[in-house]
Amino acid sequence: MEASKVEERWNLYQEKYRELFNYGVDNGLIRLYSDALIKALRNVYYGGLPASIVLLCNVACNGWCYDRAILLSLVFEDDDYQMVEADIDSLILNPRIIAKNEINPDPRYAEHCYLEGKGGDGSVWVFDTSIGLAIEKGLYEKMQHPKVNRVYDKKTVMSFGEYQDIKNADIESDKYGLPLLMPSYEAVAEIGQPYYRERLKEEIAYYKEFINYDGIKKEVEEDMLRKGFLG
Repeated sequence: MEASKVEERWNLYQEKYRELFNYGVDNGLIRLYSDALIKALRNVYYGGLPASIVLLCNVACNGWCYDRAILLSLVFEDDDYQMVEADIDSLILNPRIIAKNEINPDPRYAEHCYLEGKGGDGSVWVFDTSIGLAIEKGLYEKMQHPKVNRVYDKKTVMSFGEYQDIKNADIESDKYGLPLLMPSYEAVAEIGQPYYRERLKEEIAYYKEFINYDGIKKEVEEDMLRKGFLG
């Protein structure tokens, strides 16, 4: 397809997306992660960090939809949900992604992964970790026209090796890598956050106090000095 046609389709998609997005926000069909959900995410850990920090950080999620969908699913153990893999318009029509795929063809170039869960009123919501929002399923389908490739039920997701690795993570061991990770998350909290800048800062501050981050940092630095890694 000619580049001009690709750009035209992309611009039309973006215009329609913005229109539907604004409609969704105005009518309660697009929501931020709830306070209850974020607090539940504090009890799920990934690489020494609670999911409440990882999943509020857009840079740590955009482009990692499969991993982050599984990470989010751990707080839904008592709820019914399914994980969906589908081609979506924001990838199908994106000129940058199309051009990249022309150089290195990949039949799954437009595939995205998200969770679908039910609201208290029986409505179905898409939890899209790449953008950090919950979107009513009917609206999401109008925004993205997902072409579903695979659907995994709750039992199947819970059997994934990645799921079990997160569930059985050694938090006490992992937390000693935090002095390397935390500065990056703190920097991201200052820039490039579309929705959760202040809440991400709050979660970082909460976790640092909860685990005595300064004490861990001091312990790690002293250990590195003893081993000769710091001059």
